[in-house]
Amino acid sequence: MEVLAIIGFIAALIAVYIFLEYINKFTLRGYGYEFFSGAHMMQVIVGYWIIYFGNSVYVKALKDGVDLLNGQVLIAIGVVVVLVVIYKNFKAVPSALALLLTGLQLLIAVPLGVGAFIVLIMLIAAAAETKPVYVVNN
Repeated sequence: MEVLAIIGFIAALIAVYIFLEYINKFTLRGYGYEFFSGAHMMQVIVGYWIIYFGNSVYVKALKDGVDLLNGQVLIAIGVVVVLVVIYKNFKAVPSALALLLTGLQLLIAVPLGVGAFIVLIMLIAAAAETKPVYVVNN
């Protein structure tokens, strides 16, 4: 049963990818703009990361009773990054289509951002090449 679940998950990912490519071709042909390009998705994901880490800094500062401004500034920067992408989307295509596709873009960026963060941590761990520690004086 697990194999079927994995196959279904992979098939769903492929279907979503094909759907997003179809949307990209449609908007590129009709309006000269790609909603789901790598650059746009990366901007949204980085904005989400900044908001997430800004919130973590803010909550920790709130708990410790120290300056809250660092977290608030990070959250504001993340919101501005996401708003820039939203602005570009609405500027490029008609409002109804922009509203629908921007919502889809913001929704899809969440699991992509989580997956990208996990991959980033794995790459950092692999690049660190941590060596085993040996006890010399025993």
